[in-house]
Amino acid sequence: MRIAVMTLAVVCLLSGCGDDSSGRAPTQPTPVIPTVSEWTLAGRVTATISGEPVAGATIAATDVTATTDGAGRFELKRPLAPVSPLEVTVSAGGYLSRETQAIHPRATPLVVDIIAERTPFDLSFYRALVRNGFESPDELTATHRWTRNATFYLKTVDDTGRSLEPEVLARLQQEIPRAFSEWTSGRYRATLEIGAEDRPEVEGLVRVNFTRDPDFEHCAQATVGGNYGWITFRLDYCGCGSLRIDPRTMWHEVGHTAGFWHVRGDFVMDKYFEGGCTAFPAITAPEQYHARVAYERPFGNIDPDQDPVWFHMLRAGEAPPVVTCGGRR
Repeated sequence: MRIAVMTLAVVCLLSGCGDDSSGRAPTQPTPVIPTVSEWTLAGRVTATISGEPVAGATIAATDVTATTDGAGRFELKRPLAPVSPLEVTVSAGGYLSRETQAIHPRATPLVVDIIAERTPFDLSFYRALVRNGFESPDELTATHRWTRNATFYLKTVDDTGRSLEPEVLARLQQEIPRAFSEWTSGRYRATLEIGAEDRPEVEGLVRVNFTRDPDFEHCAQATVGGNYGWITFRLDYCGCGSLRIDPRTMWHEVGHTAGFWHVRGDFVMDKYFEGGCTAFPAITAPEQYHARVAYERPFGNIDPDQDPVWFHMLRAGEAPPVVTCGGRR
């Protein structure tokens, strides 16, 4: 009898008898709905070169906006993390608005620098030096700066096979590394190689050639920017006595190689400079400042301050443009 009672109890437990006489199905537990975490991107806005914080700047990133505090800090917040790089526009009174992209996830805060429209910055001069605005004001170019160190190959014979004068070779070996470092704001250095043979075009190489051709009525020609190129100097045409090439012309052409264009005035990159005898050339303060601004921008940055899409993946690989320098007026 005792065994029968225990068997009945087990059957009741398995079948649900006894406690619910209504015959209804048992109540299911309420599912737990996970809460959505808020996505946050922290960052700062600073002034280009000076690095000072920019307060009150507006950051617009796709569907969210934020404003910087007194220390230039901001936070972008949205319910979900974006699935692609954010298109970011930063604007503030007295500064050029900048359009760029923010990559995420990231281990460090986003820092966006914007250019102050005040002295020593001059937008007109910047457009001339960096975007070819003096000679082509209606077709401004993108930033064409270098993104790596350079090797300058000095050919020791001219286009007729005549040997280059030793003093010319020695002075180029002195000036080119200094000029390239100055024009690239110290980011990149130039190493030198010399030889009599021709060298093929390869990335990172600038081939320096020489001519005495009387029909070449220019001080020099050069490519502008990119990560490779060439310079051709005409010996004796814009020379400096026995030196045959004015050292300022050397700095001028290296300036083109670094990505800069002609300007007008008493500058190294003056379009109408015809050579002479500049014993100790140097980049002027306006050229130095604006070149530094340009080298704070990625290759391909366009006017007035817009970074290209996927700029972090771009390289200066396309053929650089060519510019002709000096001549008799």
